[in-house]
Amino acid sequence: MPALAQLRRLIDQAEGDAVKLAAVRDVLDRCGLKPADLVAVDNTVRVHVSYEDRGLAPSPEPPGTHRNGQHALNGQQSG
Repeated sequence: MPALAQLRRLIDQAEGDAVKLAAVRDVLDRCGLKPADLVAVDNTVRVHVSYEDRGLAPSPEPPGTHRNGQHALNGQQSG
């Protein structure tokens, strides 16, 4: 309680307004009535996508062949 009494004395009897204002702010701060803190927020989201070929895809057929094994150029059955 001596600290509160000292703050009260400063608020009532201090010569300068700066001292009185500081005492008032201290009292209000300790009562939970301090100004809100401003926080700057950057809402930037960065996404990096990379592709790695692991050889799981079927190998491409040679040019000129169809899925049923026929050669595209002369219609012959392959091997």
